[in-house]
Amino acid sequence: MIKDITKIFNMDFGGKAYGLNKLIGFNVRVPKAFAINQEFIDRIIDNDTDCIQTLIEKLRIFKESRSIAVRSSASNEDGREKSFAGMYDSILNVPLDIDKILDAIKKVNNSRTSKRIKTYNKDNSKMNIVLQEMVNAKLAGVCFTKAIDFDGSNVMYIEYVEGLGESLVSGKKTAKSIIVRLNDFSCKCEEDVHNYFDDLINGLKTILSKTKEPLDIEWCIDESNKAYFVQARPITKDILIRKKMSDGAVASPGYCQGRVYKIDEDAPDEEIESRIINFPIGAILVAKTTDTNYVPAMKKAAGIITTEGSVLSHAAIVAREFGIPCITGFKAAFELFEDNKNLILNTNENKLIYDGNKINFGTGKEINLL
Repeated sequence: MIKDITKIFNMDFGGKAYGLNKLIGFNVRVPKAFAINQEFIDRIIDNDTDCIQTLIEKLRIFKESRSIAVRSSASNEDGREKSFAGMYDSILNVPLDIDKILDAIKKVNNSRTSKRIKTYNKDNSKMNIVLQEMVNAKLAGVCFTKAIDFDGSNVMYIEYVEGLGESLVSGKKTAKSIIVRLNDFSCKCEEDVHNYFDDLINGLKTILSKTKEPLDIEWCIDESNKAYFVQARPITKDILIRKKMSDGAVASPGYCQGRVYKIDEDAPDEEIESRIINFPIGAILVAKTTDTNYVPAMKKAAGIITTEGSVLSHAAIVAREFGIPCITGFKAAFELFEDNKNLILNTNENKLIYDGNKINFGTGKEINLL
């Protein structure tokens, strides 16, 4: 079945499609999109000419677009208990060429049987897919509409990067942040970018006026500073905005100890796969990015430290769901820590004890730069 997003009122087409429908109902700007379900996907894969022709006709809604995103919307994705953040594939900037679109649909569908999915959740899922207009993004990011500031006040927490948000959610870039106080919607930013975010903040205010549900929202801003909302899902774990480190940020709090085990994303694929498979239970994962392909290792880890990434990246969200202490954006970690050395991670005291030596990784500056 193929269906307009505006007509999806339940989870039949997965959480992503349902979340987009909710955003449209909130009367905020959402890129054009439609969804296809597992039955329709299977028939496409079997080269059903009628289904392919139906898809071609539906793609005409994107006639003014340069490209689309082919995004997973599995039946168990974006739920209230588990987010499946970054677990399934989504493919961006797919040209409006039917062969390339069909190839992207097949790749997204195949991701439901990946190793990281089997590790993260053993339940079988049906794949649905959202085909969505791409926005030429100047800035993009993620907003948690509910967070707790260090002084106990309720705020929205926003992270952003230049260009597409994929580099943020994948953990390949360390994002900048904005705190929005809910009592007066005043903002505190890491740089003077207030004018860029006016339309985004207004859209978020509209959403908050129409729902009390805390949401994890992905968004982007185009060259004319118009904000588009491209995804909304329930927040599975609340975040407390903690002290910002001179080098690193606490993505998931806690205490752990174990031996260092490094995975280098620049190594050959075979070596990376071997390191993931052989990850020892109770070790502390040290990596350059919070790649969700590392989930089989994360599931066995006592803690995680990365040199890049942010508090709202996909794997940071997963770390909180697993209850694993996690520090992201700790630039010196890969050079500083050696395999098999003992490491104690205590986020509550901003303390690392490495091979018997204490390392302070905080300066006392707050993440919102008060």
